[in-house]
Amino acid sequence: MKNNKEKSPILKGYDDVVEGKRNGRLAMWLITVGSVIFGLTALIISALLQAESADKMKVIDSTGRVIQSDLRREEEVRVSTIQAHLANAMFYLNSFDRNSIKENQARALFLVDKKSADRIFNSYNRQGAYNDALQSGYIYRAKFNKLTVLEGKTEPFTFEAEGELSVTDGSRTITTKIVGKGNIRYSNPNFPNNPQGMIIYDYLQEYQDMPTEPNKEEVKEVKMDAMQRVDTIK
Repeated sequence: MKNNKEKSPILKGYDDVVEGKRNGRLAMWLITVGSVIFGLTALIISALLQAESADKMKVIDSTGRVIQSDLRREEEVRVSTIQAHLANAMFYLNSFDRNSIKENQARALFLVDKKSADRIFNSYNRQGAYNDALQSGYIYRAKFNKLTVLEGKTEPFTFEAEGELSVTDGSRTITTKIVGKGNIRYSNPNFPNNPQGMIIYDYLQEYQDMPTEPNKEEVKEVKMDAMQRVDTIK
């Protein structure tokens, strides 16, 4: 009697069916995995190509004018927003007369952190500038001139800026250069107190002589010797 009998045609057919199903499932799994890998690879390559070329892309409008890419426009909007905020901060920190000292100090606190603002206010107080405004009618007016340094791709950004401080006593005006530096980040917008939605912190400010200086007698007459010798605010 033989130990191994040949399988009947029915059993052989069943084995063929089972093997066919197994091979079919394997093929389907391989096709599915291959499709997923191919799709992910295509998405990654597409994203890399788009990121590389986005900043170089030029769009032409119907008049033939070159429209800047969104990335470049976003950068320009960010710089413009920072400049506008610095202009407001520099004005309210350094501008006052006998009627606007408290009001401008309050407005400055929406734009600059309290520690930095108090450093500026205390400097003017020590120099007697607020007393000159109250008692003698001196008028202090500051304006932002330009942003000289802006570093950082994401917030917080580090900046340096220049402005001018004009001090007027009647018909005489002395102008001093303001150099400010610090950090700036986004905050909650607050119209009209902080329309740009930014806040300056770790702000330091110093004063420098302008290229054309008034003579010593004029400085003495308008009591601005202290402003010409002011040290860097620390």
